[in-house]
Amino acid sequence: MFGPSYLGFTQWAVAPYAGPDLKAMATQITASQFRDAAYVGGAFALESALSWTTLTEHMGRRFGGAAGLTAPRVTRRAVLSGRPVGELDLASAGRPLRFYRDLLAHHADPAPYWTRRDHSPKVGEVDAAVTMLGGWYDVFLPWQLKDYAALRAAGRRPYLTIGPWYHIDARHIGPSMAESLAWFRAHLLGDVSGLRDQPVRLYVTGAEEWREYPDWPVPGLRRRRWHLQHGFGLGTDGPLESEPDRFRYHPDHPTPVIGGPVLLADSRPRDQRRLEARRDVLVYSSPRWSPTWR
Repeated sequence: MFGPSYLGFTQWAVAPYAGPDLKAMATQITASQFRDAAYVGGAFALESALSWTTLTEHMGRRFGGAAGLTAPRVTRRAVLSGRPVGELDLASAGRPLRFYRDLLAHHADPAPYWTRRDHSPKVGEVDAAVTMLGGWYDVFLPWQLKDYAALRAAGRRPYLTIGPWYHIDARHIGPSMAESLAWFRAHLLGDVSGLRDQPVRLYVTGAEEWREYPDWPVPGLRRRRWHLQHGFGLGTDGPLESEPDRFRYHPDHPTPVIGGPVLLADSRPRDQRRLEARRDVLVYSSPRWSPTWR
């Protein structure tokens, strides 16, 4: 099986029950469950939910092939229309969208609606050989890495590639095809000549180079916990007691997104100074920090 995004999600839906006939899987920019990406950190991911449901609605229309270009624009126009969140599908698609409204209705109580759509508990039961490709700026990367960890915990040996890509980045199409073909040749035809020596291949953004490792997390990785601090600081000391910081939000002037983990746009890091200058945004900054790349 092969496929990115939703097609990768359907692979995880099938794989635990496919039996020995399923020999190999190649998944890209995807995960075994989408719920946590729909409520990132507990907050409703409006851009992802509305743009996806609007996209699929427009694909069923005449000239639906252009939906990938039109959906982000009509979604933005809908969000800026001032209508309640529960009616934004009417502004973007012209009619109620069932999946969008399901996402809103099942925010607080994920079971049983999301239980039937969550394939992560069975990832470790997949016997097929799995290769995974993701992007540092892809909206699904955190849960893709959890799928990798679940396979490793079950004793499997998946391959993992993470590049400097976002979800709809055309630059990952070539590597996806090349790595998938090498994977299928190895596990369907017994030709392992196309497989790399190390199972994990990462693009290290600070060094601007590809590196290979035996596992993820990278052996020798040191975790560092950062805390918000009084006076809008950010540091490793803490957590420290302080009075709460406040901001005033005006619904007629919503805070825009400049980059960040979005579904149908370029989500690479961008200059955030224009956003940080708004009165409804709180900014916490650390001293300049220079990591040592090894």
